[in-house]
Amino acid sequence: MNPSVTVLMPVYNGASYLREALESVLCQDYDNMQFMVINDGSSDHSGEILSQFRDSRLKILSHTKNVGIAQTLNEGIAMIDSKYIVRMDQDDVSLPGRLMRQVGFMEANRNIVMSGTNIKYIGSGIRGRTVFPATSEAIRSQMILKCVINHPTVIFRNASLRRFGWKYIEEGDSVEDYRLWSEITPTHEIANIADITLLYRINSNGMTREAEKKSFERNVSIANVQASILRNLNYGVSFELLLKTQSLFQGGAGLTLMDFEAITTMYVEISRVFDERYDVMSYRRLASEIVLFGLKSVEKGNHALFDGIVNCSRRIFLHPPFSRVGFKQRVPADLFLHLRELSKRFQSGA
Repeated sequence: MNPSVTVLMPVYNGASYLREALESVLCQDYDNMQFMVINDGSSDHSGEILSQFRDSRLKILSHTKNVGIAQTLNEGIAMIDSKYIVRMDQDDVSLPGRLMRQVGFMEANRNIVMSGTNIKYIGSGIRGRTVFPATSEAIRSQMILKCVINHPTVIFRNASLRRFGWKYIEEGDSVEDYRLWSEITPTHEIANIADITLLYRINSNGMTREAEKKSFERNVSIANVQASILRNLNYGVSFELLLKTQSLFQGGAGLTLMDFEAITTMYVEISRVFDERYDVMSYRRLASEIVLFGLKSVEKGNHALFDGIVNCSRRIFLHPPFSRVGFKQRVPADLFLHLRELSKRFQSGA
């Protein structure tokens, strides 16, 4: 028999896609699975949908009021005694063979305490996929300024959760996963496997004023996590600069060349404090993020800002160990092609 697994899924007003999410888990070809679903005080038809499912593997719990995802997940983890815990979200789809693939990886790599997978996007007309860094060193490096473990793809080794007392921090923000990963990744082995095991749904309803407020609050939460990670590396940085970095990842509108230069300086300085636990080569992917997202906000014909951002990318990539090869070889291929295409556009628009 396969090792025991419990899939843990919190639900809050998830009626729109809940049936599809449930079926995708219950259809897994895995013979030793439990499926724990916690209805966190939903006020829509989620409860009714859950009551229609009859499966001995399915355990449904309900809250009389909404307490939030972090507390709900901690409650579920405390009740689970299976060898592995797999996360799932109410609007995503687990692909066939997901559990077999993820458990097989963990069984073959006993030093790994948790792992995730790559994802493919669905919903709101969005297409594409994300390939996350695979090794502990690469994840650790990129986690400094970006969350690179997708929450609903994660599998935990339950014994590790209990041994080290890892829990989600119940502060009510939306980065409970990033906070937990930042606690685990610096000192333990983690991984992302190359398989796509999950269809990750993007819900896009436009940027309302309330959404803008929530987006800023999320940026503050992310910056707090990043500041904590950097303190553990004995690197101090201004909170304002971390917030500007978050603005850059969302398009960079309003950032000046001076802001880009300050962010570049921060990236270069961070790489200088890396030890053998970090992968400097994968860290350069963060630099490509700076350029790829920053150039989106440059108005056509603004050569000064365009050239300034490109020079920032050169500065990062010229930092050792990349100084021994040409700029084209140092810059990831997708970024180089993007720069070349944008350069042509700017030349024609002058």
